[in-house]
Amino acid sequence: MKKLINMTLLSTALAFIGLWGCNDSDLIPEVSISEYSIIDGDTIKNQIPPGLAKRIIDDPTNTNAVIVGDTIVIYKGTFEKLAKPSPKVNALSKKGANKVNYVALGGSLSSGVRDGGYFNEGMLTSFPSLLANQLGISDFSLPLFDKSEFNGFGKKEKTNENFSGGPVPKMKYVKNNIASFQFVDGNYKFPSLEKNKNLDCIASPYFLYNNLDLNKSINSGGLGEEMVKGKSTRTLGYNLSNRLGDDRAIGVWLKEKDVDLFTLEYGWYEYLENPSEDPGLLVSRLSELKAIKNLSNQKPFAWELYYKHGLLLEQMRENGVKYGFLLNIPFYDDIPLHYKYTADQLYKIIGSTPLYVDGYPYYDRQDWTFEPSGAIDSLFSPKVNIALKKGLSSENSLHGFHINGKSEIERKNGSIQRINEEMKFLCDFYGYTVIDLNSIYSRIKRGEYVTHDGVRIDGRWPEGNFFSEDGIYPTALGQAVITNEIINELNKSAGTSIPLISITQFN
Repeated sequence: MKKLINMTLLSTALAFIGLWGCNDSDLIPEVSISEYSIIDGDTIKNQIPPGLAKRIIDDPTNTNAVIVGDTIVIYKGTFEKLAKPSPKVNALSKKGANKVNYVALGGSLSSGVRDGGYFNEGMLTSFPSLLANQLGISDFSLPLFDKSEFNGFGKKEKTNENFSGGPVPKMKYVKNNIASFQFVDGNYKFPSLEKNKNLDCIASPYFLYNNLDLNKSINSGGLGEEMVKGKSTRTLGYNLSNRLGDDRAIGVWLKEKDVDLFTLEYGWYEYLENPSEDPGLLVSRLSELKAIKNLSNQKPFAWELYYKHGLLLEQMRENGVKYGFLLNIPFYDDIPLHYKYTADQLYKIIGSTPLYVDGYPYYDRQDWTFEPSGAIDSLFSPKVNIALKKGLSSENSLHGFHINGKSEIERKNGSIQRINEEMKFLCDFYGYTVIDLNSIYSRIKRGEYVTHDGVRIDGRWPEGNFFSEDGIYPTALGQAVITNEIINELNKSAGTSIPLISITQFN
């Protein structure tokens, strides 16, 4: 007989959380969870892990989710149910073998982050894992958590509980089978895993392509994860690259892997959040580098200053790697988290009342969109008392980070466009291929994307099928769509017949 447990419920606290805008630090105390659970066979055990902080772990997406409790989620085994093809890949192998050596580098997208979390099922249905599966690679090595910790950390599940009546989706933290960690000096420290010493996929949330360093070890900053949102990931409480276990320099790892095929994903959400590059500077820089190339047709020395990822492509070419694919960056406002909640919707609720941001009143700002949070959920709710809503008085104003104005979005999109142009230039120079996520995401937003097997991709959030519960990262279906785009380009480049993934099995 299965043993039952009484899960931790936040009862009275939940009512206040729902009514007052949920999990916004300006309105309510931080939610805490007193215990986590481990599913062991037919038994669920409650435990308090050593060193567990008295707060819920932040999610890898850094979004301000509206949390109304916790829940238990079992392992679904989506990847294990997929067909395992055995295509001919001799054309891809430098040695003519019918096995291809594929490696992947990247950030949260390559890590399979979704639903606000970093966990095994997400990694196994990430595009690197799915691509390896279609290539017939049965031993593609991912930085998986131990089987007993399959839910990793940060994962959330949507719930229909909506005490506030606001539009922001309400979530529950998954509390069972989470990753083991220690809380040391104010940071979450994940153990280095011996089994991760010879990975084929070195991807980790917070990867930043401009900080990629071929001379640094994989497990101590070579992925350039140190800076995100102006803080170190260790300040934010993570030391994720330490999980990867491998103390070889990235450049050494690439050479010893004898790579035939690689993918490089730019840590695109991290860049979307921090497109600090000035568009004018990027135009000038790209023009300068093109001029250097036209003069010498040699590797421009300036790339060593500007393009650490360019040095990676150079090493790939020197190692004889023929096939490489770089995934470019979608526009900021093609991610639903950034455009879902509009000023037009808000003014229908609050009328002509001015909106106060950082203490100043603003009138009729129809170009604004709002990032989801507890404060925005309350502001948009028809049920929350107007006296409790933030943004309607100078004393209780919204923060600027809640809002995206038209000029700010245009600036971010301008930077993204220039970075994508630089990526295309680098790929053309070294003979590799861009996977145009920018165009793909725009087509999905417009409702114009239909898969080869007739599935219409719905980019709406949260009701669509492409974006996961966090409104940023793709579902398993979305990852399969991206994988098929890579396979299409690979088949064109190499003359292969790698089978596409059937999207209908995810729908």
